[in-house]
Amino acid sequence: MSSPHTYRTISNHPLSNIQAQTLEDRLIKSLGLPHAMGFAMFDGYITAIVSGPNMITPNQWLPWVYDTNSGIHLPQFESQEQMESTIDLLIQHHNAVADCLEKRPGHYFPAFDRTVLLKGSSLAGAAWCRGYELAISLDPSPWRPMLNAEPQFLDRIFNNDTSVKNLIARDAGLVFAWWFKRRTDPMNAGRNEPCPCGSGKRFKHCHGAV
Repeated sequence: MSSPHTYRTISNHPLSNIQAQTLEDRLIKSLGLPHAMGFAMFDGYITAIVSGPNMITPNQWLPWVYDTNSGIHLPQFESQEQMESTIDLLIQHHNAVADCLEKRPGHYFPAFDRTVLLKGSSLAGAAWCRGYELAISLDPSPWRPMLNAEPQFLDRIFNNDTSVKNLIARDAGLVFAWWFKRRTDPMNAGRNEPCPCGSGKRFKHCHGAV
């Protein structure tokens, strides 16, 4: 798949319910993808993508939206316009989640029930958690410093405990903030915390050593 977004700026406005439903219908029905993400799973997936230790480009994360099993079964778009409009919606949601977590963290809320596929079902929260875990599984090693230092941040997500959405929103915000601080100022880690470089050593014995 080519990268059509090298020359276009994509909005960071939150998707409307109609846009979210259009995106899900296209992924689940129109494109003939047997293992594509629904919107709840995509929201969890993209929340982890924008929250983690490393910058992940659309060319890296898009294939797994289409094929959650192996990331290799790509869609056969009917036209260039269909391809661009689909990817625009995917990246717009990516941008909106990143913008909300960074600039309006108190307003972040996981999108369990934005579409009809799993609306009102406990499966919606489980799908969100599977998406979040899938994003981590793509490259788990860089996540280890946080998993070692603050494992409780992800307890609910790993256990699919989405019964209290406010707590999931809080935990997702804590994960984003933990990594955002270290991405923007890697030397800002506490001296007894795991080094943000992922070595497994304490910061004072690694990049914080004199």
